[in-house]
Amino acid sequence: MFFIYGWGNRQKIVAEGSFQCPVCRTRTSYTHYSQRRWFSFFFVPLFPLSQTQEFVGCHQCGNQLNLQSLPASQGIREAGVAISGLALGSMWIAFFSLLTICVFFISLPLSIAAVVMGHLGLNAIRKNQPVMEGGWQAITALIVGYTSMFLSTMVGLLLIFGPQWFPRPESERTAMGAFADGASVSRDEAGEFSSKRALAAAELLIATKQDLPPGRGNTKAATELANIFAKQMKKMSDESFTKGSKNSLLLSGGEYLTYCEMHPDRCLFLVHVPAYREFTDDAKKVLAELAWFNAQVTVAGKLRPDSKLGVGLRGAIFYGDILIGKSSAEEQQLTDSAAGKKEDLLAFFISPQSTQSQENSGNDKLLASNAIQPKPLEPDSVEDDPFGTAAPGESKTPSDDPFTAAEMESDESKSKSKIQAMANSNDRREEEDAAEPLTGRKKSNVEQRRGDKPGAELAPARQSEKSDFQNKIPVKSLTIIENKGWAFNSLAFSHDGKWLAAGKLDAAVYVFDASSGDMVTSKEKLDRMQQVIAIGFSHDDRHLVAASYSGESLCWNLSPEGKLADEKSLFAFKGEVSCLTTSPKHDFFIGGDKEGGVAYMPYGDGGNQVRLFKELKKKVLALWLPESGVAALATDGEKVYKFSLKDGKVLELHELPVKYPQHACFSKDGRQLVVTDYDHIRVFDTVNYKETKSIANPAGEMLHCVKLHPNGKWLATGLRAKTAIWDIASGEVLAYLESGTVFYDQLIAFNDAGTKIAITSNVAQQSIRIFEIADDPL
Repeated sequence: MFFIYGWGNRQKIVAEGSFQCPVCRTRTSYTHYSQRRWFSFFFVPLFPLSQTQEFVGCHQCGNQLNLQSLPASQGIREAGVAISGLALGSMWIAFFSLLTICVFFISLPLSIAAVVMGHLGLNAIRKNQPVMEGGWQAITALIVGYTSMFLSTMVGLLLIFGPQWFPRPESERTAMGAFADGASVSRDEAGEFSSKRALAAAELLIATKQDLPPGRGNTKAATELANIFAKQMKKMSDESFTKGSKNSLLLSGGEYLTYCEMHPDRCLFLVHVPAYREFTDDAKKVLAELAWFNAQVTVAGKLRPDSKLGVGLRGAIFYGDILIGKSSAEEQQLTDSAAGKKEDLLAFFISPQSTQSQENSGNDKLLASNAIQPKPLEPDSVEDDPFGTAAPGESKTPSDDPFTAAEMESDESKSKSKIQAMANSNDRREEEDAAEPLTGRKKSNVEQRRGDKPGAELAPARQSEKSDFQNKIPVKSLTIIENKGWAFNSLAFSHDGKWLAAGKLDAAVYVFDASSGDMVTSKEKLDRMQQVIAIGFSHDDRHLVAASYSGESLCWNLSPEGKLADEKSLFAFKGEVSCLTTSPKHDFFIGGDKEGGVAYMPYGDGGNQVRLFKELKKKVLALWLPESGVAALATDGEKVYKFSLKDGKVLELHELPVKYPQHACFSKDGRQLVVTDYDHIRVFDTVNYKETKSIANPAGEMLHCVKLHPNGKWLATGLRAKTAIWDIASGEVLAYLESGTVFYDQLIAFNDAGTKIAITSNVAQQSIRIFEIADDPL
């Protein structure tokens, strides 16, 4: 390849006329022209190298005279020729758009801008002739701009609709099926399988979203794994990283588009990370760790022991981190990874003929049976007031209304005896079936480096304002519940403080001994739940209620030994459940979702009657149930509703002076409400609904959860790497509880006595820490 470039003078005629030539001393005609030196590339002048100079050429003697040397009596005036900035700018933009033709979402806007500026510049030149130049540049910009616009449009259409316009020769005629049975995209000219072509085709599949699910794969089972991996990556990314500016031109549509190449002895996840170029180096390292952990958990138990595992993270064009290692046999036995290169990914693409068809078929069945299948939400068929459908004058039996105190108390002894009998009959079975994925007192590497020990006094926590901060109340670390799997999404102490229940992101519920941290029982593979978002014990600790990301809610009987049995389906909310609480005296619960829906129903033997409260239109942040009476409270952070549990009618409505509420909680007696926004912790009195205290966030911190202490005088907030306990009256921090992580503490739970607090960061592999905060805080 060769380039033609150079520089030289270019002339432009400004005017013509007659004058008295000072050289040949005759009156003759002349030509007035301007001259400028340009740098040219392939004969196209790109940018000027000198200022404009004006000359007069005599037609008689042929001499060129500098305009400034002619006397004013000749009547030839300087024209002041200028270059059109629009013409020059459009030309440079047009060339740049042509250079970026492969990235159509960059090239297309640039080419459009070049064409528009070229037309504007050419129009300005025509209006100002002959004192403005740049016509060549404007015309060049239009030629290159239109060419680039056409080519970039074609590239974009091929990326978006190519798999649909040119389907692969497979029976399914889908992009994901193109690899099955050695499709032609993976073969070279000789018809032999090519790992390079297979990798290139996989990269093309995750280039754009194409109005399809985020997962793609070489088999149907691999596609299901890719969908699970992609959804969990998005969830962990949203929880772990601050979102940047929203880019509507993202090829991935904001999803972690994932391709899974799955074989019995190896598995690769190729991931298109949205806006990968905007991640900092530290954020990319954290993302790589999350992706490796996610990959191991996704394939745990689905490959041969010590199978090869790989993860490749890439943006729209270039690769970032590539991780190569071995898969784990079980979720709790994770392995480390090593940095790899793009060439290492080729080993994961092998010819389908090299794998026995029997093994492939068995793998597909195994993967399909173990993959989490999210259940689509069913339409809500619950009546607006299912308890008020009786005809006028028709009497109701007490069992028709389980929310009356008299009925609940009259059935209490019978209900307890039945639950006890069922729980005892299932103890042995639950003891045999319960999995043990979590250990109680084993510590993570971070904790070992820090030297923390259960029972030891906690070292003074760091504070941004004062480095020498000392805790003002006794704080002691009781136990650490290590987590080697997915993140915890919910925490709740039993009312007697004996058990700690935890819901997880991977559709599982665990019950731990709150003193030792040992796991007592678990319920896993709750596929309908997807993610256990909210959890709570009944008032007598005989039931455990959980609600989920999918809107499903379940209940189990809880034995005195902490075993769960007799699963029962409860209400299905329309959206993700945001909060849940149980009655402090009777066997029913109330929950709210992100769509503003509120529902309450019994979970014991009182039946499945459901009542709805439909006044909220925004995410329900907090709910409260009374110990006696039927007046409950609900809030979205901007309004507080007091409503009747009998018929769901609003009794009182109060607006709060909060514009952007983030988190909220009611006190145990319902007399206080705490709402956090971006800047403050705001405390309200629910008797007269006046703001009693406003506490500013610590400098440089954001609040990620809030929980009122049972004594009503303190509250706890989740910060980065620690939880703060505040005194409401003074607005001062009483203590910091360090969580031993770099993430934000997003889950906090107190026991009823207020002597224990459990915290965790709601991030994968982050442990739960239980502290004793005072001997007698009340």
